[in-house]
Amino acid sequence: MKSRLEKLREDKSPDDDDFSPRLLTMISDETALPVTILFNQSMIEGDVPFDWKSDDVMPIFKKESINQPENFQPVSLTSQLSKVMESSQYTVVCCILMQILCVVSQKSFSLWLSTRQIMCY
Repeated sequence: MKSRLEKLREDKSPDDDDFSPRLLTMISDETALPVTILFNQSMIEGDVPFDWKSDDVMPIFKKESINQPENFQPVSLTSQLSKVMESSQYTVVCCILMQILCVVSQKSFSLWLSTRQIMCY
């Protein structure tokens, strides 16, 4: 979890939770364990905090006249912790699916396996 917190893009803006990516990156040593516990508990209970389920959509002005709605672009502000949880779940699900779907004859096409790992099978 620490590595995921350290890889957050610091140029992104925080959501309503006010956890900026820069802050989460700076305190990743201290917060990695509590965040992991929070994620695991959310998975066990099958429930995610409400703030992580919702996004704030903000209109951002693009060009020309400010009076025309088509000159605005919708931008979604998502919680940084929600993004971290989503990426960690994505990796786990992909690994599980690859183990289920990958047959012995197709080991050379497995994701996340190096040539050395494939040759050792």
